[in-house]
Amino acid sequence: MKRLLLCMFLVSIYSNCLFAKGLDSSNCVILRFHPTSTLAENHFPKGSKNSTLTRNELFQAQQLLEKCIIDLNIEQKIYSIDITKYKCQFFVAVSPKGEKVIWVNCFCRTLDMQWRSKPVYVMDGGQCFFNLMINLSKSRCYNLMINGEA
Repeated sequence: MKRLLLCMFLVSIYSNCLFAKGLDSSNCVILRFHPTSTLAENHFPKGSKNSTLTRNELFQAQQLLEKCIIDLNIEQKIYSIDITKYKCQFFVAVSPKGEKVIWVNCFCRTLDMQWRSKPVYVMDGGQCFFNLMINLSKSRCYNLMINGEA
C-alpha cells in the first residue's frame, strides 16, 4: 500500500513538473515516425532515427518552444499566439550528426482524439496551426511555419 501511494505521488509530481509553465501533459504527446515517411523526409535530415526525450530534455524543448512563441509575438503585431490554448505533438529524432532534433506540430483545434496517435496535417487554418523545429543539441528553434488563411 505504501508503495502504491508513493508511486501515485511520484507520478503526480512528475506529470505536474514535467511541463513548462504554458504547457501541460493533457495537451502534449511524443509520437514516433516511420523513417521513410513523408514526415521524416519533410522535417528531418536524411538518415535521422527515431528517439525519445528524457524528462529534462522535454522540459528544455518546451522552454524553447515557449521562448520562440514569445519572440514571435514580440516580432509581429498582427496576432498573438497563446501556447496554453494549443495541443502539441513532438516527433523526436537523432540526426546523422548525433544532434537531437524535434519537429513540433501545434494546433488549437482537432476533429477527433487521433491527434494523440497520428500526425495532424491541415491545409490553411491560419494561426491555429503552426509547426517548428527544435535542435536540443544547439538549444535553438528554427523553421517556424504558421499556416495561411484559406
